[in-house]
Amino acid sequence: LSLSLSLSLSLSQAKVLARSAQRDLPVPKPFEKLAGMILLRAPRRLPALPLRRAARLPQRALGTGTPPPPPPRRRPRPRVTEGLLSKLASAVGEGKVSTAPAVLEAHGRDESYHDVTPPEAVVWAESEEDVVSAVRLCREEGVPVIPFGTGTSLEGHVAATSGGLSLDVTGMNRILEINQEDMDCLVEPGVTRMQLNNELRHTGLFFPIDPGADASIGGMTATGASGTNAVRYGTMRHNVLGLKAVLANGEIVSTGGRARKSSAGYDLTRLLIGSEGTLGVITQVRLRLHGQPEAVASAVVSFADLKAAVDTSVALLQYGVPVARMEVLDSISMLAVN
Repeated sequence: LSLSLSLSLSLSQAKVLARSAQRDLPVPKPFEKLAGMILLRAPRRLPALPLRRAARLPQRALGTGTPPPPPPRRRPRPRVTEGLLSKLASAVGEGKVSTAPAVLEAHGRDESYHDVTPPEAVVWAESEEDVVSAVRLCREEGVPVIPFGTGTSLEGHVAATSGGLSLDVTGMNRILEINQEDMDCLVEPGVTRMQLNNELRHTGLFFPIDPGADASIGGMTATGASGTNAVRYGTMRHNVLGLKAVLANGEIVSTGGRARKSSAGYDLTRLLIGSEGTLGVITQVRLRLHGQPEAVASAVVSFADLKAAVDTSVALLQYGVPVARMEVLDSISMLAVN
């Protein structure tokens, strides 16, 4: 027993106090005349207690006993029942529901280092109605819903840590609108970045956010993706004008709009961006587009030290040089590259 006393005790007195506490015995009366308050050093900080009460604390609270081992981590019991699978198949179609182990494993991983944590079932949605039906049926059964895009994220949010249903929206891959004059477009969440830019190639416009993978627009919006082009074009928060999402109760909400200037209450668009599917399943995204540059040049510049490189980067931005991206490689990075 480790005691930090607010008064001076002899070694023998301290031993008596410790022995009484370990055996859960009353404190001897001669020692009740001592200061009366002690501070106990335990794994968690405990308030000062009267001496008699402190001596009667169980050994676990005093930190003297061996703490019990943590309970083993167990997967929760399956909640996707055969009845729910039958309802889902009737709502979205027989071929859009799967419980095959290979399919479940593919929907329980992304590009992060986290362990594979597969869901209990997978549903492929091809329309907003499919998403609404799946969310409402899962809500009735208390089953978690995990939206899934191309699986290229690094956040680990596709892991089914509590079981549930993986809702794959890669089938919702239609480009609904391209407004060349207004420089915006409307897409479904399964549209990928490269698919959109290939469609925009003939218009002189492009979508600049490049997270380094051919990710889906819905997944990029849900994770607040960025990339090296963020220096000039910003992140997804700066390039999403509005969206539609299905909430946990099956209701559909529309946020934002095409108007660049607006003060219509809460900015729910920015709330849903980066929510990683915890607030709703995104079904449509309206994006801001940019003009393709007439020429692109690149350069590699060497500096004597890191400070000189940083100062030059700051000066370029302050002078208004239209730099799309800047990357710095220090000596350790160069060793890794070479």
